[in-house]
Amino acid sequence: MQRTISTSTHAFLDYLASVTLLGGPWIFGFQHEPMAKTISLLSGAAIAMVSFFTYFEGGVVRFLSMRVHLSLDALVGLSLIAVPMMFNFSDPGRTFIITMGTLNFAGAVSTWSSPPKDLVK
Repeated sequence: MQRTISTSTHAFLDYLASVTLLGGPWIFGFQHEPMAKTISLLSGAAIAMVSFFTYFEGGVVRFLSMRVHLSLDALVGLSLIAVPMMFNFSDPGRTFIITMGTLNFAGAVSTWSSPPKDLVK
């Protein structure tokens, strides 16, 4: 598969996804569904933390490789797709979390697996 998303674009998309997941329960109206709200908040925090610690343009404390980062993104994406079906979430939480999982997984498999040469030691 052709990887078309640069690591700098991926960094922006990660932080955007994180903010969206953190605000999603209130923006999309499922704040009273405890399990969906918890999954959304934990996933948003996890995506931000992984990005914060990744060795790429969006990383602050850089020690995770981009390959590890993308593997974790794919795992989070697949989990976000599966969990609403496993625990029978209702809409709008179900649709929101599955959509975010699909986008997260697509981003993971479409991003270059190494940052630009000028960022590498």
